[in-house]
Amino acid sequence: MKSSRWWGLAAPLLAALLGVVYAHVAGASGLSPPWVGHVWSGPATADAAATYWNPAMLAGVKKARAEGNMELVAPYISYQRERRGTYQREDGLKFALPLDETDIDRRKTGLSPSVGPENTIIPAGSFFGAIPLHEKVTLGLGVFGLAGAIIKFPETGAARYQLQEASLLGLAITVGVGVEVHQNFKIGATVYYVGGRMGLRKVADLAGTELLGSALKNPPINQANDFGQNAPTGVRELSVLSRPFVLKDATANTATVAIGVAWEPSKDFTLGLSYLHRVPLKMKGEFYLDMNDPFFTQDLASQGLKYPAIVKGDAYIEFPLPSSLKLGAAWQIHPRFRLQAMLEYYHNSDIQDFLITLQSPDLAQPTLKVGDVVKLREPRRWKNTIATLLTGIFKVKPYFDVGLSAGYQSSASPDETMDLSSPDGDRLVFQLGARLTYGRWDLTAALHLHHFLERHVTTSDFDKGNGIYKINFALFTGSIGMSF
Repeated sequence: MKSSRWWGLAAPLLAALLGVVYAHVAGASGLSPPWVGHVWSGPATADAAATYWNPAMLAGVKKARAEGNMELVAPYISYQRERRGTYQREDGLKFALPLDETDIDRRKTGLSPSVGPENTIIPAGSFFGAIPLHEKVTLGLGVFGLAGAIIKFPETGAARYQLQEASLLGLAITVGVGVEVHQNFKIGATVYYVGGRMGLRKVADLAGTELLGSALKNPPINQANDFGQNAPTGVRELSVLSRPFVLKDATANTATVAIGVAWEPSKDFTLGLSYLHRVPLKMKGEFYLDMNDPFFTQDLASQGLKYPAIVKGDAYIEFPLPSSLKLGAAWQIHPRFRLQAMLEYYHNSDIQDFLITLQSPDLAQPTLKVGDVVKLREPRRWKNTIATLLTGIFKVKPYFDVGLSAGYQSSASPDETMDLSSPDGDRLVFQLGARLTYGRWDLTAALHLHHFLERHVTTSDFDKGNGIYKINFALFTGSIGMSF
């Protein structure tokens, strides 16, 4: 990341909470969700959650059906920051290189103590319904998202420039339709509405933004400085420029569509393919920046630089939601054994930057010709990702099934922009599930385990995210369904 550190979490975490195309905090790997629907939903499965996975498979639902799902995410995140740059003493006021030996804090080097979230249970829930309108047409509905989450890190320590606290709430609403064009071929489409709300608290390092550089450098102040998106580590993390920051009531509303097809070359084999379209997202919230330090409120007032103790105004964050493809196959090998395979592709390279605009009359410094709008760019440079999953489902009894899944998901974040605001990595996925059927009712439960390969980052832009990341999470899902 080469721009404002304090916005680094806002966009990925808003995206994280929007459960239809986004991840839980533990989801990582770009914006892909850890799971949607019951444990064996997928692009080649005919159930109510096909509204999300592949709307064409809705046409295979021949009875009205309702499904309620519950998820509990228990992430484990451990981060040891590793400072590899040269840093000035925190109480220093040298704003431009070079630094004298007496300015350098030699204690700021190597690994810091590990940090992790203080609370680690994230609840979520969803509901899906499918209603046959005709023998060849089925309508699908879906409502899902986070029930609520609060992620809290220690107030001080290595994580404070990335995150202190974030609160999340999100909702996704979908309407889909599946049509049986031929007994072996189905098509479908889904319309999505997604809305979300979040808050964020952290420490802002103003040296890494464009907020002060020109104002200090130009007349009448004429203070040489290296501030800005490319600021070296020697001027970063100074106490006077480390300002508490709060984002409140950030909301976003957006829409997109998905289309799908399904082909059944035989009664025992199904292929499904769906596409989710890319769509821009723009969120708006209120920001509060604590500038209550004499340096900002009085020391330079005679030269035209004076901020109120609390700068507040509107914040806008823009980034695209990536397009994705889901390919699935289901093969009923034996009356008691079913094999499912899935491949997902996310075009996360759509997300090269987050665009940030801050607007407030408190930002304006007329004497220094500084306006009330500041535009920032947060590089992400994400890579396209894939996710695979192979599932075997065995019918133990006519009313009881068990299944085991194994898969792999690739990482979206390159080392250069990796940090604790969007922890990510290649991971192995394991799932154990069971389903009990009684008359019109069915109950499923599953445990999903995601093991991220340990990641030691040494090439982070401007030393911001270097360190050791250890991530694992367990996801418990439970579902209850009824056919009418």
